[in-house]
Amino acid sequence: MKNRKTIASRATAMLAGTILTLILMAGSAAAADLDLSTMEPYQQTFSLNMLAGYSGVNGYILVPQGKMLVIEQISISGRAPSDQRIDMILQTQILPDQTKRSHFFSSIRQTLDGVTYHKLSQSVKIYCDYPSMAIRITRNTTLSAAYFDATVSGYFVDR
Repeated sequence: MKNRKTIASRATAMLAGTILTLILMAGSAAAADLDLSTMEPYQQTFSLNMLAGYSGVNGYILVPQGKMLVIEQISISGRAPSDQRIDMILQTQILPDQTKRSHFFSSIRQTLDGVTYHKLSQSVKIYCDYPSMAIRITRNTTLSAAYFDATVSGYFVDR
C-alpha cells in the first residue's frame, strides 16, 4: 500500500574510518505498519505547576486504543527559582511490551532578577501507543513554586 510506512529511523556512525548506517527500530512497533491515510492532526497545550514541596509534575495525553500518536514537536516554557535544576522528560510506550521509554530534553536557561526561565522547542519524531504518554518535569529542590506550559503537536494514525 502506498500510504503505509514502517516505523524505523536511520543513524549514521563512523567506526575506524568506515561509515556505518544503522536502522533503529522503534521497539516492537517496527513490524507494524501505520496507515498514513488516517492521519488526524493533534495538538494539546497544558500547564504544569509545581507548588512548594513537590519535586515533579506530570502532564498526560491519552492515546485511543487502536491508534498511535506520532509526536513531531514539543515545546515547554516556564520559570523556577535560580537554584533549581530542571529536567524535562517525555515518557512513551509502544505495544505490546508497555516498556516506558524516556526521552530527555535540554532547555535554554536564562536568569533575570533571581528567577530562571527555561525554554525548550524541539522537533522530534517519537511514537507512542495506547494508553498514554507523559511529559514529566522534575527538579532538585522543592522550596518554592515552579510554573511551566507545555505544547505537544503531531498526529494520530490507525494501527
